Amino acid sequence: MQKTKRIGLLINDSYSDYELELTQGVLDCCNDNGYSLLVFPIEELNTNYSPFSYQKRSITSFATENNIDGLVMASAVLGNFVSKSELFNYLLEHFAFLK
Repeated sequence: MQKTKRIGLLINDSYSDYELELTQGVLDCCNDNGYSLLVFPIEELNTNYSPFSYQKRSITSFATENNIDGLVMASAVLGNFVSKSELFNYLLEHFAFLK
């Protein structure tokens, strides 16, 4: 029996119109191709809008090689306050298993 591929989606939040539309589009694509989707709302990088920002980012620890096979990152919303290289380094640091 073939294992269902699991795609992780990194977004800023799960309530803005933009990210709801984005998530729905990725979900539709996953459904069309027989994949499952796990959504990780981690907040923008390098910001502290709330005292709970660290908790939102800690959700990345649940995205491991044991539960995702691929990753989609909403870089336009996650990378507003970091450079491209900082965004890339974040991916390498937290998701190196996807290389």
